[in-house]
Amino acid sequence: MNTTAASVASLNQPWYATITRQQWQVLAAAKLGWMLDAMDFMLYAMAIGRLKTYFGFDDATAGMLGTITLATSALGVIVFGVIADRMGRTRALMSTILIFGRKLASRTILVILLSSTLQFAYWGIFFWLPGFLSRPVTQGGAGMGIVGSLGWIIPVQIGAYLGYLTFGFIADRLGRHRTFILFMIAAAVLVPIYGQMARSPLVLMLLGPVLGYVGHGYFSMFGSFVAELFPTSVRATGQGTAYNGGRLMGAFAPYVIGVLATFPRIGIGLALASTSFFFLASALLIMTLPDRSGQPLES
Repeated sequence: MNTTAASVASLNQPWYATITRQQWQVLAAAKLGWMLDAMDFMLYAMAIGRLKTYFGFDDATAGMLGTITLATSALGVIVFGVIADRMGRTRALMSTILIFGRKLASRTILVILLSSTLQFAYWGIFFWLPGFLSRPVTQGGAGMGIVGSLGWIIPVQIGAYLGYLTFGFIADRLGRHRTFILFMIAAAVLVPIYGQMARSPLVLMLLGPVLGYVGHGYFSMFGSFVAELFPTSVRATGQGTAYNGGRLMGAFAPYVIGVLATFPRIGIGLALASTSFFFLASALLIMTLPDRSGQPLES
């Protein structure tokens, strides 16, 4: 079989038939890593509730603990990206400074803004989700307790997993921008409804997987989308700085939501609903950035 015939044959194969065994193993390892990372922070968010009870601090302090955790992790990744480009591409170091100073400055700022609004919405909801489900009804929560809330958190995580798996397939059909906007609008509509259903456990159970789906699935696109915006010589620095610069801003979400939840006329339910604004802002900001899917990467 010549090269042309082999190429035609490969195009007629389903996508999964073209993946090698080694690539499947890499995918499985990456999925396990992300699973443990997600579980790690969710356990931390659940533990905050117990720490509040033990030490007697309020929601604002609990949110500040989450903010500090996210901010320090973001700083670590930014530093790592810079080090990666310096150690791996020393000849490009001076061009890195020039490129970031001119050509990619506006693009980097837009990615930081997108990452900021997106991660503010994300951490604002999912850092406080265990607290919303476990706190007493008299305090605006669902009154399930730490252990009882697990039965409602697990469906959210199942929905998140399905969102991660299917977002790419939908984006390939509808386009990245359009799919991302659909997820943002769905999340913006759903979060206020979910936050007002504290007294309806069945509704929370039914909405949980949908919230997890639209509240997580877009992250399947974000890594490749941002990486493709930067040339090879500064890709680690660009992606690390732009994404985690936004993460630094988004890190304030646990604290801000915690402060809002302390106001009597707001409470935790309406505080969570405030994240809808940031989902909608993300839907607008994504349109300011080019979709480079299917295009050659810049060297």
